[in-house]
Amino acid sequence: MAASQRPGIIPMTRLYLSLGSALLAAVSFMIVLGEPLSPDRRYRPETFAVKVSEASGSLILEWSPQSRLVQSATGGVLEYVDGGTPHRDEVDVRVLRQGALEYRRRSHEVLLRLLLLKKRDVIGQMSVRLTGAPAVAAQETLTNRNGK
Repeated sequence: MAASQRPGIIPMTRLYLSLGSALLAAVSFMIVLGEPLSPDRRYRPETFAVKVSEASGSLILEWSPQSRLVQSATGGVLEYVDGGTPHRDEVDVRVLRQGALEYRRRSHEVLLRLLLLKKRDVIGQMSVRLTGAPAVAAQETLTNRNGK
């Protein structure tokens, strides 16, 4: 007996096709509504926020020592260009945990970049460029806030 001669075969095929289409539409709607492929909105990448101020020719960099990035850092590097001369100084983890650093500028134009390191990997960084203001002669260019 051919399929066209069996009663109910075409209506059942249409029923299965309709149910399958409805199920596919419902799943698609749930995927779009739930956004499972988008990043979790509760997750926010950790930031390394640094406040920079200037007093008497010194640049004072301050950050939260409780920051997860600072707490996980094993050291740091201060890269700076002062008066066109590039420099690179290691920043001890104890200075990072204190939450502040003072840099005594030597010229009218300074570019500072503070890197947080975990072993050799950079896990956070900030940079700032300052122009203008008279330069102050400095004997020590890199100290922590306690003068150590």
